[in-house]
Amino acid sequence: MGFRPGTDIRDHDILRSQVSGEQLHIIESRLDVVGGKPFQQMAFYKTDRELRDEGTATVTTPPTFHIENATNSIIGTQASATINIGASLTELRAYIDELNSPDAAELCDLVDAVEAMVTGNQQPEQGILGRFFGVMQRNSWITGPIGAALVTWLTHR
Repeated sequence: MGFRPGTDIRDHDILRSQVSGEQLHIIESRLDVVGGKPFQQMAFYKTDRELRDEGTATVTTPPTFHIENATNSIIGTQASATINIGASLTELRAYIDELNSPDAAELCDLVDAVEAMVTGNQQPEQGILGRFFGVMQRNSWITGPIGAALVTWLTHR
């Protein structure tokens, strides 16, 4: 899963899904860099079931907090927390502007089309994103944030 750059997510952290209550054990965390700039903090996890199936025992240790940047963060051991995963469409536009890419105009058009769908200003139609195939193929990093925005919209309608 992807988090905003600077999010304090580390190996051996344990996250709890707000929907299913399932625990997600972070097995690896690394920074994803696009165009020489931090794009997202990637976290790879295993579920309790996957760990049991592997025969791997997990040891619960008291939490350790490594606080470097507390913006948009949750600190402590709250029973329930919501973390916005992925970039907002506004942040995505700002990132596109910073890249100075020759595809910047098309990338912004893609973000505008997705925003029109998720805000209800445009009805989704079959093939609506097809015209952006080429720009998404050349800039594959954008498919994650766009997909996340669409999945969030579909699951919260």
